[in-house]
Amino acid sequence: MSETVQLSHLLNRVRDSSGLLQKRDIQLVQRNLTQASPATYPNGDDAAAIAHGDGFDLLAGEGIMDQFVAADP
Repeated sequence: MSETVQLSHLLNRVRDSSGLLQKRDIQLVQRNLTQASPATYPNGDDAAAIAHGDGFDLLAGEGIMDQFVAADP
């Protein structure tokens, strides 16, 4: 296999990995949080700093992979 084919194969595997694909699911929430409350700090994929009064509230969450729940409910 040539290096170009190997790199292409690697990139496809990374793009199609479940961990990366699940990041897409939470992008909708992230975009909506950004529109609802523009912040001085950029919101991440698992936490957001939301202006509240003289400070900020931290909203954090973590996605749970379906496979983990199925294996150990």
